[in-house]
Amino acid sequence: DCDRVRHLLFRIKHSKKEDPDADAFGQVQRSKVYVDEVQDYTQLEILLFFYLSGPNGLFLAGDPAQSVVEGTEFRFEEVRGVGHFVGSVIQKPKTVNVNFRSHSGILNCAGGVLDLMFTHFPSSAKQLKKDKGLFQGSRPEILLGTSIDKLNILLGDKLKGAVVLTHDESARHWRRLLNDYKL
Repeated sequence: DCDRVRHLLFRIKHSKKEDPDADAFGQVQRSKVYVDEVQDYTQLEILLFFYLSGPNGLFLAGDPAQSVVEGTEFRFEEVRGVGHFVGSVIQKPKTVNVNFRSHSGILNCAGGVLDLMFTHFPSSAKQLKKDKGLFQGSRPEILLGTSIDKLNILLGDKLKGAVVLTHDESARHWRRLLNDYKL
């Protein structure tokens, strides 16, 4: 993918040298380019987005704490550097702390886990303000040290329909132990 992006950028640069007034993308009509999950793109791909959008026509959305693509160490400061390289005016990033996917019960539980992580590993990730949910929702429970037999009873009775979180590599093991319960 990197080679394709480099080739596209080279062709854009070459066409601009031949005719500085020409639009490198022909008659493509665009007013803005919106890119979500920007933390999963390389600087080279982000440079391509800047060229595609034209001056000040790029809107980027992302979460530096959610970078999951190997080889991309995302920081908004790097995006600013790419923007300055192409001569775009970069506005200060705006932080959105409203979570539209999860309710407050889950967000508070996740926030508690993150608080513990930052207490013991303060430099492990960038600390952001806690997210707020749009609605309350039920309080999640964390069961530590519960026996498999007791967990099977709870999932079949009181916790029917509960979501069980596990590591990907251990999901098959837990599914077997929990009588094929959907994880």
